[in-house]
Amino acid sequence: MNYDNLIFYNGFGGFDSRTGEYIIDGSKRTPLAWSNVVTSPTGYPFGFIITERGGGYVWKYNSRENRLTKWHGSCAFDVPNEWIGLTVNDGTKSIQQQLICENDEVRFGFGYSIFHRKIKEMDVSTKVTVYVAENDPVKLTLVEIIPNSADVCVTIKYHADICEDTDTFVSNAFDCENIRIKQGQIFRNVYMLGQETLDKQGNIIDKYSDVSFCVDCLEKVSENWKKLTGTIQVQSEDRELDCLMNGWLLYQTISCRLYARSSMYQSGGAYGYRDQLQDTIAVNYVAPDISRKRILDHCAHQYLNGNVQHWWHPAYRDVDEFGIQSKYSDDMLWLVFCTYKYVICTGDVSILHRQVSYIDSDGMTESLFEHCMRSIDYANKLGSDGLPLMRGGDWNDGMNKIGNDGKGQSVWLGWFLRCCLDAICKLSELADAKNPDYVLKRKEWQQQAANLVDNINNNAWDGKWYIRAITDEGDKVGSRLSDECKIDSVSQSWSVLSFESTEHLQSVDDRSCVAIENAVKYLFDEDAGLVRLLWPPFSQESIDKIGYIAAYPPGLRENGAYTHAAVWLARSLMNIHGKESLGYKMLKAVNPINHTATRGECALYRVEPYVIAADIYSHGRNAGKGGWTWYTGSASWYFVTVLESLFGFVRKGSWIEIDSKYHRQVIITYRYRSTVYKFRITPYGKGSFQLTDDGNLHEIAVK
Repeated sequence: MNYDNLIFYNGFGGFDSRTGEYIIDGSKRTPLAWSNVVTSPTGYPFGFIITERGGGYVWKYNSRENRLTKWHGSCAFDVPNEWIGLTVNDGTKSIQQQLICENDEVRFGFGYSIFHRKIKEMDVSTKVTVYVAENDPVKLTLVEIIPNSADVCVTIKYHADICEDTDTFVSNAFDCENIRIKQGQIFRNVYMLGQETLDKQGNIIDKYSDVSFCVDCLEKVSENWKKLTGTIQVQSEDRELDCLMNGWLLYQTISCRLYARSSMYQSGGAYGYRDQLQDTIAVNYVAPDISRKRILDHCAHQYLNGNVQHWWHPAYRDVDEFGIQSKYSDDMLWLVFCTYKYVICTGDVSILHRQVSYIDSDGMTESLFEHCMRSIDYANKLGSDGLPLMRGGDWNDGMNKIGNDGKGQSVWLGWFLRCCLDAICKLSELADAKNPDYVLKRKEWQQQAANLVDNINNNAWDGKWYIRAITDEGDKVGSRLSDECKIDSVSQSWSVLSFESTEHLQSVDDRSCVAIENAVKYLFDEDAGLVRLLWPPFSQESIDKIGYIAAYPPGLRENGAYTHAAVWLARSLMNIHGKESLGYKMLKAVNPINHTATRGECALYRVEPYVIAADIYSHGRNAGKGGWTWYTGSASWYFVTVLESLFGFVRKGSWIEIDSKYHRQVIITYRYRSTVYKFRITPYGKGSFQLTDDGNLHEIAVK
């Protein structure tokens, strides 16, 4: 293949403009293992991770608790668990090759990966495609052999190092020993790695021993993933942005975050309360049924006192569900925030009345809205300065020592709680506007929201920005007088984002403008493409006072340039008149394609160009290196921030409201049920448009 024809080819790989696949030159060694997270578009609980050299692992039900093959957890030492050995004999000589781990070209697509290799000595082409069945617990490896010049005999051997389990099986469509293939003929065989009870294994093996059926299955998997990730397509003058927006961000969010809950860097398996809920904000636009189910599932993992489980592993086989009660102060509020986002986007008010039980309610149920009320009550516990209690940490888990004694307070949480108070007021109107109890509660919530703003301004303003927190001992974190963490991003960004919850922001408080300006000044390094979470980083001396965030070396993970917070800061800039271009620059700064334009840049950044990284190292000799990839909630936030804040494209039920902050034309194609809308948005275009499902194509100019 002529790799120069790829979009953004960097010496290792690039995007195929026709298929959206990321194509890797197999003759080159990528700086670290680059991977694909493969699951079913239906969400069936089975999947695998595979790298460009065949590393990775397979799971069923739970990617941590029930692995079919071993997870090695290293991108530096890429160890495969499966091997395909090929022997080719043309009558005069015999050649042995390893497929997948030795390849000429790799294609990572949505729901599959393809490995090409040509055996030049025999002029034989090989192709191996790996994917999962849509609704059966089996990984399928489709091997294709094409002799181009002469008849050959081939032998294929497949081997998998499986974790010992009587329900795990390995099979194939038929034995492949000395099979003669004529010149030009395509020979196919399928190899299966799955898990099912002994009494059901035979049915699965018989079903997928039909090679033609497996080929059809691959087409169906690919088509359904394309339909899901292609619901929204953008065409702007920023092609780097388009490549992420047109499939990869949604695939990262749905396949990795919602379905797999695993990556090469972290094999979690559990449902994280705040994590999974935040992932729904992007999915609302393309698969609201997935969002609805996630919200209700999380609702069922709440306690009567309003607290929730921080994470849980679902039941599987003969293992009961298990999880831990949250020690964090923000988890339960994401139920309110993300329910609000879902209802406003989809118009599905009925979800508010859906009856759901509690973990400890002995079957007693309440509506989702009542669950949200309990979330507010639990979170709305204030400290001596009128700010919410930090408890065992807030959104930044690593700040887990600030409020250990029950006195520490979180400024970020004050802004987020204010936002959620706004949201629940609106939800109460939608749930039952005239309910006298709700009318009284709305007045109470509105007063509490106003009080929070006063308390933050009176007790957390540091002269040029808002502090991050107050410790149990009364010390300020994120103050200009601090030696470490003089400024933290999220207290500044959410001083703006807090007011996004119910209406588009019309104006920003002067203090917030000053705070955001200083956040940009101290945290944004445009030349290096870095947006720090805080500065200066914590040292290990702060572990006992601040938390495990200080155990990270300076510049790494939350102690460095954390993408989640970078996107929030970019989004806040989009809400300030005259600062929109800065927000756009930040989005460009964390776009992985902009860190991997050349072989030299790839050697520094090292990780995949096609998915968002959770962080970028921002200090010392590792500055500029990408952190862990795939398994990060920043993918969802990046998608909605580009769509809603940059391009100004917001769905509200059956209406699309557009208020573009983009300085160039952008075309957004949106599939609404069976109808396609094509919005051609001029620079800074505005308008409101009602959606109808009539099955036609609607082309709309937005000026």
